[in-house]
Amino acid sequence: MLKRITQCLIIILLPILFIVGFMLAAQVARADNHLVTNASDSDPGSLRQAIADASDGDTITFNGDYTIYLNSTLVIDKRLTIDGSGHAVTVSGDSGGDGSPDVRVFYIQNTAIATLTHLSIVSGTADYGGGIYNNYGTLTIISSTLSGNSASGQGGGIYNNGTLTVISGIFSGNSTSGQGGGIYHNMDMLTVISSTFSGNSSDDGGGIYNYAGTVSVQNSTLSGNSANWWGGGISVWGGTLTVISSTLSGNLASDQGGGIYTFNIGDTVSVQNSTLSGNLAFDGGGIYHEGGTLTVISSTLSGNSADYGGGIEIAGGTVNVQNSTLSGNSATGTTDWYGGGAIDQWEGISLIINSTIVSNTAAYSGGGRDGLWLEDGTMTISNTIVAYNDTANCTISGGTFNGSDHNLANDATCPGFINSSTIYLGPLANNGGPSTSSGQATFTHALLPGSAALDAGNDATCLSTDQRGVARPQGAHCDIGAYEKTQDQQYRYNYLPVILKNVGP
Repeated sequence: MLKRITQCLIIILLPILFIVGFMLAAQVARADNHLVTNASDSDPGSLRQAIADASDGDTITFNGDYTIYLNSTLVIDKRLTIDGSGHAVTVSGDSGGDGSPDVRVFYIQNTAIATLTHLSIVSGTADYGGGIYNNYGTLTIISSTLSGNSASGQGGGIYNNGTLTVISGIFSGNSTSGQGGGIYHNMDMLTVISSTFSGNSSDDGGGIYNYAGTVSVQNSTLSGNSANWWGGGISVWGGTLTVISSTLSGNLASDQGGGIYTFNIGDTVSVQNSTLSGNLAFDGGGIYHEGGTLTVISSTLSGNSADYGGGIEIAGGTVNVQNSTLSGNSATGTTDWYGGGAIDQWEGISLIINSTIVSNTAAYSGGGRDGLWLEDGTMTISNTIVAYNDTANCTISGGTFNGSDHNLANDATCPGFINSSTIYLGPLANNGGPSTSSGQATFTHALLPGSAALDAGNDATCLSTDQRGVARPQGAHCDIGAYEKTQDQQYRYNYLPVILKNVGP
């Protein structure tokens, strides 16, 4: 009986397995490779012809180094990979090769699932998306360069309405007179990993502009980008931005937010294990925040400058600064309006925990406003060092200042703080921790032996790790500031007493 049942099952299953195998084989057979054999725009063997001939799921490759000058935009409406690996392949919107952009390079239809890898996409121009317009498709860009593209409206490099992932990309010298010099992102998902944005420009969002979408920037560098108004590096008008292990340096906004600009009441912005340095703006050199929630965790803001809010300008919303270092930032305005070398808060709510705020300056002619300047709103601080800022660590002009939870200053300007002359700190340096896109950890000020910050924190409110990820407490109690001194550090300093000369930053 069992033998007969087995025979029946075999008879039933064999045709089914044969059909499934045939279908799978047919599917594999359909995933063809198309070879581009010349730099022509439309002839047989051209990239345009390969796109036209390709079926869903196919791959296009190249047999040599080519610069392809387009007379019209290349349209992708299917599941397709264009792979220039092993060759130098440039696709240009400069039709005549005369240095004058003429057409957009790629248009991605909503039916497309496209991957562009190892390509240079250059000299495209359009009203929206000079290099690429993604019209609700799914686009992945890998190890490719977008350079010298421009848009009269939005998205010099890319205008993205769909799902966009950029891995190991380079965006340089793209521009628009509107928003998003590198990328304009609109209400969907943008993920940027291990990529570089440099020298891109716009009115708003020199590197990246996010309108009500979700943006994740990981292990990437945005440097030397500029905006005529807001967000030299990144501008957020609604939606979510997460910046992780990244570097924003030398970006410029003529108005607000040299590094990052965030405005909308619904914004959620998180900066984690990242460095913002040398960014410049009129207001908010490192970050300008006016609405929603901004969280800065295990990050360093250094050398940023603005007329007010050299490090961070808080113009509303909620700001949380945790395990972070603000050092060497400056407020350069000299009249009564200006100040806040590290932070200027004129509205909103801020909470600063286990952070180190030192060596910041303000040029205000009346003196003070070098470190923290509270004009209005509520500022609550715990387990934090605010010290060695030029003439005044804290300036309280209005609002509510809560500073009684185990904080240190080296003057009497911060209400509730402990005033100490022995807040011994090392210089701003790489003292270890997870690396960022620069290949280094975020810089910190180490606590030196004998520092008043050692074992002086409130264990009930200290964070569980320091800026570098070192567990707290290492001693009898947690340390004050962004840095928790370890026992092996004590051993090294015992044998290098010359470092004790570094009193203050």
